[in-house]
Amino acid sequence: MAAPLISVDHVDLSYGAKAVVRDVSLDVARGEVVCIIGPSGAGKSSLLRCMNLLAPVSSGRVLFDGLEVSPKAGEGRIDQRQLARRMGMVFQHFELFPHLTIRANLTLPQERILGRGKAEARERADALLERVGILAQAEQYPATCSGGQQQRAAIARALAMDPEAILFDEPTSALDPEYGAEVLAVMKSLAAEGITMVVVTHEMGFAREVADRVVVMDAGQIIEQGTSQQVFESPSHPVTQRFLRAVLRG
Repeated sequence: MAAPLISVDHVDLSYGAKAVVRDVSLDVARGEVVCIIGPSGAGKSSLLRCMNLLAPVSSGRVLFDGLEVSPKAGEGRIDQRQLARRMGMVFQHFELFPHLTIRANLTLPQERILGRGKAEARERADALLERVGILAQAEQYPATCSGGQQQRAAIARALAMDPEAILFDEPTSALDPEYGAEVLAVMKSLAAEGITMVVVTHEMGFAREVADRVVVMDAGQIIEQGTSQQVFESPSHPVTQRFLRAVLRG
């Protein structure tokens, strides 16, 4: 079997005396869509942040394509700046630069991190904005756009770096259902194209339909994982059973 693109190896993350991720190991294959679900406070978003060094692990290690994610690059290691060229991140609250237009939010990272020229960066940006359906908003500022438009811009910004994988942290939780549906449609298209995705989500319909694998977390640990059919139709852990009953009720 091919080596995993992302490998989390016995990772712990603590803030002071509070352990938020506890001895988690998880491999993500190239082209796989993994959805992480579970109760609030389970450590899902914290685990995601460990994967790209936004939250430095307390112990254990994270590898990307066989290289250890580390504060400093070196032999067998990859640092955050290098990782940003290869793995994108889409946040719950968009994290767009408010003083830049939507187009500039896409062109600036390409120019500064990838070294692309202005014309090439703009061409790539406009192609992606058209792809996610917001090219008409290219010269608007984020504050003048809807939440759905901002999140689609954030996805386009991640794609502009030509990543090998994208992490999504509750990408629709701050959106009204209508706008959330717009974002999910874009994510479904990415999954269909074979982009490696790790998605922390409360959208059970998306996880059930799109995920190759569903991972369930509780109290900082992975308590269950399997295909979407296995987890949704035959959950084995009592916490998973209670959680799914609650979120799927009605």
